[in-house]
Amino acid sequence: MTIKVVSIMSVFNEDDIISQSIGHLIEQGIEVYLLDNCSTDNTIEEASKWLGKGLLHIEKFPDDAGYPNENQKSFILQDILKRKEEIAQEIKADWFINSDVDEFQFSPWENLNLNQAIEFVDELGFNAINHKRLEFQPVNNEFRPGSDVMSHIKYFTPQPIFCGPPLVRIWKNQNAPVHLARSGGHLTEFPGALRAPIRFLMLHYCIRSQTHGEQKIFKERLNRFSKYEKDELKMHPHYNTYLKNESILKRVDDLELFDLNRERAKLLSEFSKNLLYFNKINQVSYNFFDLTPKELNTFINKNYTDVEFDKILSRFLSISGVSQEVLEPEENFDLNHINDYRAIIEIYLMKVNLGQNIDL
Repeated sequence: MTIKVVSIMSVFNEDDIISQSIGHLIEQGIEVYLLDNCSTDNTIEEASKWLGKGLLHIEKFPDDAGYPNENQKSFILQDILKRKEEIAQEIKADWFINSDVDEFQFSPWENLNLNQAIEFVDELGFNAINHKRLEFQPVNNEFRPGSDVMSHIKYFTPQPIFCGPPLVRIWKNQNAPVHLARSGGHLTEFPGALRAPIRFLMLHYCIRSQTHGEQKIFKERLNRFSKYEKDELKMHPHYNTYLKNESILKRVDDLELFDLNRERAKLLSEFSKNLLYFNKINQVSYNFFDLTPKELNTFINKNYTDVEFDKILSRFLSISGVSQEVLEPEENFDLNHINDYRAIIEIYLMKVNLGQNIDL
C-alpha cells in the first residue's frame, strides 16, 4: 500500500531555504501545499520551481482564502493555523503534516523514508505522531542562501532531561475537523487520537547566520507579530532573548554535533527501554505487537515539574519492586539515565490507564 501524505507548509520570507525544504519532503514521498503569508522576497519564485513535481499549490494568504486583510501586515498565527485546519478538510490525503519551512523531518528508521515510516505507523494502528525537535544554531556565517543548510549548520542545543510537552504535527486524515490553533500549532487534537510510541525527528533551523538572524528577528518578525497574540495570549516568546547589536552566533562548546544515525538510535533506544521496563514490572514477555495502540499511547513525553516527578517516582518505586540502586544516576547524567527515568513515568501512566487505579 502506498499512502498519500501532504505537508501543509506556511512561509514568510524564507527564500534562502524554501527550495531545499520543499525538495526534502518530496524526496521522502511527501507532497506539499504551500501557504505563503505575503512574502516580499523571492520565496514564491523559488518555490514555484517545484510546481508539478510534488508541490500541489501555492496559496496566497490571506487573499485567496478570504481572511481579514490584517493578515497582510501582521503575522497572526491563529488565523494561519485555522486555515491549515480548513485545507486539511479540502484536499484529499491519507495523512497530513503541519510544517514550517525551516523544519526538516526524518523517519526514526534508517531504512524507511518519511512516507514509509508514516505508513508503518498507520499499519500498527496509530493515527498521530509525536516529534523530538532539535534546535540548530549557527556558529559562523558560512551558510549562503540556496546552499544546503544541513551541511553548513551542524550543531544543535543539547536538550534538558525532559524535553517539554509533546509536539504532534503529523496526523491521519480523520474525515472530520482537527484542532491546530488552540495549541498554537504544537498539537494536533481530535477525538480518539493515538500517538505512536516512537517519536519522529525534526531539525529546526530558525536562524542561519548573523546577517540572516538580524534580518529575520528585528526587521521581519518582532514588529510583525500580532499584538493580541503576543500581549494577551503570551505567544511568540522565542525571539525575546535576542538583543540588537549583539552576536547571534553560538559557541561550539555549548552545542552538540549532529549525527543522524546517532539521533535515530536514541529514539529507538528510548522506546526499547520503555518496553524493557514494562516487561520487568509486569513479569510478562511483551513485544511491540502484543500491546494495543491504546495501551502504547501512554508512552508519550509528559511535562512535569520537579515536585510532580519526584512524587510519581517515589510512589512508583514503592509499588513496582524496581530497585532504587538500578535507577540511581551516576555523576555524569547521560542519555541512558534520561530514558530510564522517562520510562518510569510513562510506565506508571500505562499502569493507570490499564485500570490499576494507583493513587499518588
